[in-house]
Amino acid sequence: MYAAAGYSGMPFTVHRGTLKTAQITYEGFSGEVPFTLVLPEAYDPDKEGGHPLLVCLAGPGMPDTMILEPQQVFGFMDPSDLSKSQVSGIMSRAKAANLPLALLCATCAGHPQMAELSNTCGRWSDWTNGSANWETFTVKELLPHVREHFNVGSDNPAEVAITGISSAGQGALRFGLKHPDVFGVVCGLSAAITPTAKAADLYLEHPNDGVLNEDDFHANNAISIASNPAAQQALKEHGTKILIDCGGRDELYPYAGAEMLHRVLADSGIEHEYRLGLHGAITDSHARCGVSSHERVA
Repeated sequence: MYAAAGYSGMPFTVHRGTLKTAQITYEGFSGEVPFTLVLPEAYDPDKEGGHPLLVCLAGPGMPDTMILEPQQVFGFMDPSDLSKSQVSGIMSRAKAANLPLALLCATCAGHPQMAELSNTCGRWSDWTNGSANWETFTVKELLPHVREHFNVGSDNPAEVAITGISSAGQGALRFGLKHPDVFGVVCGLSAAITPTAKAADLYLEHPNDGVLNEDDFHANNAISIASNPAAQQALKEHGTKILIDCGGRDELYPYAGAEMLHRVLADSGIEHEYRLGLHGAITDSHARCGVSSHERVA
């Protein structure tokens, strides 16, 4: 049995190719944060360099166990696969492609701070009011904790990818663009990228007491981050692989911000992939883009 060193919560047992769920307590929060980790069937605790890791952020109302509900979340698991395995569709694809990938999913759903601000999408960031530091938690606490107990996600950013859908997609882009020394692959799926501060109401981008703080907005907005010369230089130096995918008929308008981010990256000479489909539903794009994100860390 493994207990989280420095944390309180549920202990968990390591088995190859099976699901791990646990909760860890971060001193910056008032409650525990659950996470789910799926290890590859070929998991080797002694593998040199460890196994590649894909970090999946859960969106509004989604639990960390959402990775076990592929039809609802990733939308590309065959029904026949569901009867054979409880592992998510993204893991099935990884297995089919012979990718020894571990999948980590963290959630802020159901957390006290989320209940207070259930109408916001600015979840995956450090809040200026100090009530929730999700960026610090994910990068400085959760990842080191998982690395300590499992042979996954080495210090080499090329071995660590991050992805998310909708508001979690914006969170993935936010973390990836700000921390190219941690995440070598960044994949935003139908990411709720707010084009400008004036559009914050439309995108529910009010992470701090439900009130827009423009300085905080620009510090955590993917477009603003990508416009920063220092961030641009860091992304180029690390060779970060960036994927942006969304639907042109999505009623939540993610394509507006995605197009702006694409233009900023292109004008800055930052290599990336941008895909705009004719579909509207969030899950329609993931069969194509979801697999691509972890092929890049294999």
